Formats: sequence, C-alpha cells, structure tokens
Amino acid sequence: MKKKKPTGDQIADMADRGEDVTAYMTVPVLGGVHRTTLDIGQDLLREIDFISTSLNVSRQALIKIAMQDYVIKWKTAKQFKLG
Repeated sequence: MKKKKPTGDQIADMADRGEDVTAYMTVPVLGGVHRTTLDIGQDLLREIDFISTSLNVSRQALIKIAMQDYVIKWKTAKQFKLG
C-alpha cells in the first residue's frame, strides 16, 4: 500500500513539532544537478547553521533556497530596469 503524501498544512505542523521536513521540499533543477564546492567563512557558516536549525532544514537546503531566491530577485530587477 502506497503512503499518502502529506498536505502543506500537515508538513507545516510537522515542522512546528521539530520534525525534519526537508524530504518534502523541492527546488526546481534546470539542466540536472551539478556539484560545486563553496568556500564560506566561519562566521557566515555559523549564521547559516543557526538559521537552518531554526527552520529545521538542512544547511544545503537553506543555501539552495537562498540562492534560488537571489537569482529570481536579480532577474526581476534586471527585467524592471530593461522594461
């Protein structure tokens, strides 16, 4: 028997209880996955770890989401200036 996927509200409740919900988060990947190495200063890494722990997501998930958000904002700002 196949397990039902939880709804968004159920996932939010799970996160509120401190459960790991990263399996339910998806970030669209264009052109496949490419591994990269990123050098991050110790102070910034501590901040990233604090935020990821507070949100109950992995460090990697937080960095991916933050980078995707930055790219979307950059593209939007660029279109606004050109349009």
